[in-house]
Amino acid sequence: MTRQINYKSPMSVSNSVELVNAIKSTNLISNNEHILVSFDIVNLYTNVPVIESLNLLIDYLNNCSLIDNCVWCGTIQELKSFLEFINSLSKIKFTLEISEENTINFLDLNITLKPDNTFEFNIYRKPTQTDIVIPKYSYHSPQIKTFF
Repeated sequence: MTRQINYKSPMSVSNSVELVNAIKSTNLISNNEHILVSFDIVNLYTNVPVIESLNLLIDYLNNCSLIDNCVWCGTIQELKSFLEFINSLSKIKFTLEISEENTINFLDLNITLKPDNTFEFNIYRKPTQTDIVIPKYSYHSPQIKTFF
């Protein structure tokens, strides 16, 4: 959607490599409280009015550190107040996931905020991951077998 309005958020990423590089280049102030969080839109594809979404995206996108995963610099109460605020802006509603033990999963990454305010990255696989691939000699069409 952001491509249609010719907007590139300085905090958006295209893949895990870009995310790791963006996070590694982030300098956290050591005397602040930091919390790894994830914001998600409730029923994104079935609930979002297009025109309103575009207008909100243009107006508010620069006001957040990261709309999806981010490091929140502040208290849990301030974080909850922020969630309440962004949920009051329109019909679009967000949910919040707060890290457990300074670790959160995003895309295919497990991101940990260490006590010295540096980050550690590991591969994350959903519990439903099976590592099953379509065998080369299966009867699936060639287009399906060579999709990637």
